[in-house]
Amino acid sequence: SSAMRATEIQSFLDQKIGTCDVWGTGKATEYGSSQTRAQYAASRGWQAPPYTCLNKYYEVPKTNPGGNLPANNYSSPDTIPNGAQSAAWIIKDAAVRYNISPRVLLVKIATESVGPLTSDNWPLFSQYRYAMGSHCPDSGPNGSANCDSNYAGFSIQIYSAAQLMRWYLDSMDQPWWSYK
Repeated sequence: SSAMRATEIQSFLDQKIGTCDVWGTGKATEYGSSQTRAQYAASRGWQAPPYTCLNKYYEVPKTNPGGNLPANNYSSPDTIPNGAQSAAWIIKDAAVRYNISPRVLLVKIATESVGPLTSDNWPLFSQYRYAMGSHCPDSGPNGSANCDSNYAGFSIQIYSAAQLMRWYLDSMDQPWWSYK
């Protein structure tokens, strides 16, 4: 859990994401389009700007499951809610709480999130809702993830995924553990 400080996580995210296209003014070339990202998003029925990148994202930490999404700055990037913490701080806090390397959490965000969030410079809010796929079984109706809404939100996704990884690591030597 001491592999990176929160400032190092922040620097990593800043470097990987670069400049956030908050207003979707860049071209949507990643989709083969000459439209701006905002225009492309509108043509697909996706949400309109602003788009807040992970390196600029703040959320009031949600550490226990519950029905509400935690307050965050996604739709108002320059307004940080009272009690909100940066994504880098949340990742570091989860790493310390569950004795998991923050590098592992960053890799899991990169492999589990759409985009992935660790490099996406115009993410949709839906990408934060189930960023780690925690409590999202792959066997939902019609192949959907069928995610548990009590685990919706970036922070609870990070905390619950870190907790689950810790449980996996702690359970590996148990005789009933079949995933050895």
